[in-house]
Formats: sequence, structure tokens, C-alpha cells
Amino acid sequence: MSNENNTLTPEKIKLINNVSGAYVAPFWEGLWEISGTLATVRKIKAVLETLCSTGNELEPYPDAIKRFIIEFLLDTHDLMIDYETEE
Repeated sequence: MSNENNTLTPEKIKLINNVSGAYVAPFWEGLWEISGTLATVRKIKAVLETLCSTGNELEPYPDAIKRFIIEFLLDTHDLMIDYETEE
């Protein structure tokens, strides 16, 4: 997913952002439904944030994976605001 100098193109970043946006709500809503508690959702979110902040990305596309996790967490932040108003 990266070009020759190992950086993501704007087109790839937009694609990653779109994919993240499509998956974030179903993922968290499913987790919330199964766990029955927003505390569990917050704990899983904290784990993802820790993985991202410590640089534990997956190969073979670490830049793309890190970008996806960042976008996913940004989308999650917006979704958490909605969840907290429902709680």
C-alpha cells in the first residue's frame, strides 16, 4: 500500500479512512451488544490506543496498518460520544 519511498499516497490515506469509517460502528456496536457494557468497549479502545502509540503495527504494511488504526480510533472517538449520551 505504500509507494517507493515507503509513504502513503493521499489516495491510499483516503481509502484507509473510508474503510475505517465503514467498519467502526458495526465493530463497536457489536462489541457493546455482546458485552452489555460500555466499560468493555472503553477497555478494548484503550488496548488499541496503546498498540498504536507504542508502535506495534503488523507487517507487511506497517504504515497502512498504523494509519488504519489511527483513523479507526478517531472514528471511535466520535462514536463514543454518541454511546455516552445513550448511557
